[in-house]
Formats: sequence, C-alpha cells, structure tokens
Amino acid sequence: KGVNMNWYYRDGDQQVGPVANEAMQALIKAGVLLDTTPVWHEGMSDWAELGQTELVVQLQVPVPPAPPLFRGVSSPSATGDKSANSATPTKAPGSHVSGGIAEPSLPGQLPGIPGAEPLSVDPFTEDSVWEQEKCAERTAPQASMITPGLVAPRNPPRSPGWMTAASLLWPGLGQLMCGQTVKGVILMIVSSVASFASGGASGLLLCPLGGFDAYRVAKVLASGRSLPEWSFFPS
Repeated sequence: KGVNMNWYYRDGDQQVGPVANEAMQALIKAGVLLDTTPVWHEGMSDWAELGQTELVVQLQVPVPPAPPLFRGVSSPSATGDKSANSATPTKAPGSHVSGGIAEPSLPGQLPGIPGAEPLSVDPFTEDSVWEQEKCAERTAPQASMITPGLVAPRNPPRSPGWMTAASLLWPGLGQLMCGQTVKGVILMIVSSVASFASGGASGLLLCPLGGFDAYRVAKVLASGRSLPEWSFFPS
C-alpha cells in the first residue's frame, strides 16, 4: 500500500497530485515539502500536515557520525614494526615537541624552546616596545608629574586676555577656569556677597583686582610653569 499510494498536497492555493510515494519522498528530501505541508491520500478522512502522517519518517535525516579525533601521533603498524613509535614526530614551523606531540608556540615565543618568554612584539605594527612606551609618554597626561597643591599648565593654555575679561565680569571666574578651583569658587562667593551687601560698590575694587590676578595666573601657566593653588598675582 505504501509503495503504490498516490498522494495529493497543497502548494499555496493549488492542489497537486496524484503523486507517487517515491516522488513524495524525493520532494521531501529536496525540501519542497515541509512538515507543515497539507497532504492527503485515499483513506484519510481529511487533509493533514505531512508531519502527522507516515511520511514523517522521511523528514528524519540521519546525522553522519563525527570523524575520529586526530592526535598527530602515528600508531604502530599491524606487522609489529616498532620503528613507528621511535620515529621523531614531525615538527611544524613555529611549534615545539613536548611529550612526543608537536605543540604550537605562543605568538612571539621563541620557536623550539618550551617555556620561553614571548617576545615583546606588537602583532599589528612593527614598532618595538621601547617606541610604544615613548609614544605613550608623549601622549599620556603627565598626571604623575603634578604635585598636590600645584596647578599644572593646560594644553592648550588659557588666554590671559579672556581670563582677565572673565574675572572682570565675576571675580574668581578666570581663576576657576585656569585651574585654581577652590580659590576661584571662594572668590566668586565672596565677591557676590560683598556686591550684594554694598549695593555693587565693592565691584569697583574687587573686579579690577580679580581681573589682574587672573591675568597673572593665566600668564604664568601659559609660559609652561606650575603655580600654587592659592597663588595671588604671580610673576
């Protein structure tokens, strides 16, 4: 009955058939028919999905066995020749022999020397480690050279003119922008309180002094020198 059975299946809105059992198996293996394809043959009460019929066995494709693990060591021949065991294993370029098995060397490791320290070689460029360290010293921030309590020069430096203008508008603002953070904040608070208490009259004295101090601070930092956090009118 299974060999001579004629099948019908639905391809979209079309009904295809009759199709012989062998042809149905070929369509399944080719991927034309899926487990959800509606099929029917004489004797079935209604259409059913292919995966619910006896054709489901055609969907179960056996998985081929995995090949045996290759260990790279020749086994002795069946004739009893022991020379195969005593033969020196073939050593691939960039590997060393350990326990009769050729093991690859690590990147940068001296070929043929087990346990040797890897060479300091950049795999992407030809620069040496010394050149890379020098480049890092030139580009990295000089944080280790900054002494606590000192304000280091900025790169690019602050413009003395702009710092003067900032402190003329609000005493302490130029100092804050130059890096004298605590000093600048305190000057801004003191100038604001004094201006409020005096009705703005204190600004006639504090604004010129703050502007001149900010100018001197920015001038010293622009020359490449560091200065203390609480330095006033440095020269």
